[in-house]
Amino acid sequence: MKITRRNFLQILGITSVAAGGISQVWAIPDKWVEKLQHGPRIETWKMSTCGQCPAGCGIRVRLIDEIPVRVFGNPIAPVNRGFLCPMGEAGLELLYHPDRIRQPMRRKGKKGESSWEPISWEEALGRMSQGLQALLKKKQADRFGLFLGDRNTQLTHFAGDFVTRMGSNNFFPWRTPGINELGFWQAFGEFPP
Repeated sequence: MKITRRNFLQILGITSVAAGGISQVWAIPDKWVEKLQHGPRIETWKMSTCGQCPAGCGIRVRLIDEIPVRVFGNPIAPVNRGFLCPMGEAGLELLYHPDRIRQPMRRKGKKGESSWEPISWEEALGRMSQGLQALLKKKQADRFGLFLGDRNTQLTHFAGDFVTRMGSNNFFPWRTPGINELGFWQAFGEFPP
């Protein structure tokens, strides 16, 4: 393709709009930006497992001054052998998204008003524990249930076991049809068996 002045200006305009949109998605906290700009710039790597789908691909996370800046596939991981699908590569978007819930929340006001206030982890876990103990004491474990997305197979098994051991059958793992297969295909060039 021959680059004309017109094509160049179109590309420049699209790039500018895209860069402006990224600033909305990648809302990195101000204290982290300050640290990245003026910190000692020490690079470290952490090995982990991707939680974007049930595959559990091995990942390497690049950190600058202990702040995650990029996710790569782990070449020695048996599941993905260094490759990573677009969902895995976009994992940091969840970390930095401005609408991400960063701590437990409690409803403030009437049901349906969508008004919430932050509470501590201690308070949230205490309230859940008290509620579950009350249901067990009254032998009403069937009133307890759990809906869970399909981000992690291990978590799904753990949560299902927990609900069952509580004495309830109300466990509902939710799976997005086809989304994981699409990610598998994009990463590995074939659909899963």
